[in-house]
Amino acid sequence: MSGAPGEWTLALDTASLPPGYSTTEALEQSVQIERATPRSTSTKLRANRSVSGRAPAGVGEVVVEPLGIHVPVDAEGRFSVRSLPAGELTLRAGTIAYHLTMPAAPTSINDVVLGGGQALIVPHAPVPPVSTSGRFTLQLGAFRVHENAVELLERVRGLGVAAYLVPGERLTFVRTEPLSSRERAEAVSQRLARAGIPAILTASSRN
Repeated sequence: MSGAPGEWTLALDTASLPPGYSTTEALEQSVQIERATPRSTSTKLRANRSVSGRAPAGVGEVVVEPLGIHVPVDAEGRFSVRSLPAGELTLRAGTIAYHLTMPAAPTSINDVVLGGGQALIVPHAPVPPVSTSGRFTLQLGAFRVHENAVELLERVRGLGVAAYLVPGERLTFVRTEPLSSRERAEAVSQRLARAGIPAILTASSRN
């Protein structure tokens, strides 16, 4: 952009960020413009990663190691932790410990069950890159327990969104049917988010 010399305030429109990312810096920056002197500015982005699920009865908190984060458990046994880094993590609920790997890409892991021998492990494969044209798919979850994937699928379909299951070697994925444009995919993602279902936008390989 070009402008008259002087002090300018640049404001970041968060709607322009890639899906699943947020900024770690202030949304507004002051920049001093001088005549015939190009200036540049940048913003650091952070991939949003979160884990939520259920802890055993009687457990008051879940500890995320090695971060030392203590996450409260509500009266129904549910917990949620956000802003997680990529890498190996351990969730501890009393004497129970489960290990998982957070990928570098934005990730939302739902319905982790701490107890009963059921745990969700994130595969190491990254989320496919998002293009700016063509067809798109929303990935809604990845589950080791097949019944949990079916439950989410029914919730999504109940909201009028066409979706299907993708069985994997260890996990069952829940994804929407291909959407014709990025704008359409983002609109569906926002509708699902209002219903408490986060989504990751990916390029579709389904015909």
